[in-house]
This record gives sequence, structure tokens and C-alpha cells, in this order.
Amino acid sequence: MLERVAGTASYEEYAITEKGIELWPAVRCLTCWGNEFYAPAGPRRLFHHAACGTEVDARDVCPKCNVVVKVGDLVISPGPGLPKPSDLTDPVTSALQEPRRLLDPLNTKTARSIRHG
Repeated sequence: MLERVAGTASYEEYAITEKGIELWPAVRCLTCWGNEFYAPAGPRRLFHHAACGTEVDARDVCPKCNVVVKVGDLVISPGPGLPKPSDLTDPVTSALQEPRRLLDPLNTKTARSIRHG
């Protein structure tokens, strides 16, 4: 699902493969299930159509454009159920505090450090 690729400087990074992209519907379904049964404060992540900014439904259908949004055209952002970051927040969670396209590379080395008291 992932392959190593040359990154910036001397770092290697991981890139998603076509096989990984094809897994998205199953991951999305599990995310919706988790929101239904384990997210009393609301979803931890929201998904929007990059072209228009409208939140998509559980099937990734944009109600404004009436299209099924491909995984590369989804923007992920923090939802109401996402806990506030803490001093113990890992680099990936810190990097995901801002909206971003779902398949854009995530660089945890340059993610801003989030500290809340």
C-alpha cells in the first residue's frame, strides 16, 4: 500500500500506491462506523470537496456538485470530535490540525509544534 521514495535532503518518504488508494472506500466506511459508535462529540475529521469546499456525505458525494468525489479531491480537516492537542500529541496529529488535501504528502518534520496549556 506504501512504497519508499526519495524525499527531501537525505530522507526517504512513503508514497501511497494505487493499491492503497483503492483501499479508501473501506477506510472511509470504517471511519463513518467509528464516528457513529465512538465519537459522541461528533466526527474527528471532516471531508470536503476541494473544488467547492462543500462537506461530502459518507459516500463521498458532494451535495452541491452532485458528484462522487475522488480521494485525491478530498480535503480533510479537524472535526468537532477531535480532541485538542496536548504536549503528548504525536507529530502526525500535530500536522493534521490544519485542512489539507487527503493525498498530499504529510511532512511531520516541518509541522508546527502545538502546545496548549
